Amino acid sequence: GLGQAQVHAYVNAALRESRAVQQLVSAMASSGCPVDRSYFKVVPCDTNTGGGFSIEHGVVLCHNQLQSYADVESTMVHELVHAFDFCRIPGMDFKDCEQHACSEVRAANLSADCTLMQEFLRGNVPLTRPLEWGRLKDACVARRAALSVAMNQRCGGQAGACDVVK
Repeated sequence: GLGQAQVHAYVNAALRESRAVQQLVSAMASSGCPVDRSYFKVVPCDTNTGGGFSIEHGVVLCHNQLQSYADVESTMVHELVHAFDFCRIPGMDFKDCEQHACSEVRAANLSADCTLMQEFLRGNVPLTRPLEWGRLKDACVARRAALSVAMNQRCGGQAGACDVVK
């Protein structure tokens, strides 16, 4: 993983240079939830995730789980989608499995979680069938959303998460 100082530098760069990060930060401000640099916390994590969204703490980035600027940017976008959902939807409750699943599907779709390159690097794109990318992307979004929802103790583990994401 990356060092804490490097991730701080990448967060600053993404806030300056990433169109997706800038659009989400702007959308949050337009929705009455302005965020600034202090909204992004960089910490070591003992879980195998790149980050998370906390209502109390904002976007949390796990420096020891991130490998590159692209990882930091994608994680920021993913977690900002959750922050934006919480901002714009009155009563948004991430403990509710269906609401959590909807936000995870949006985050997987809007971040770089399911790009063709990411899926290729994970071994999920057969070279013999590149034209099936649309179906493969949908499967990636469902799989990535279910992985996140499965971490919600109220959602019945992996089987419950798969059911609620469908």
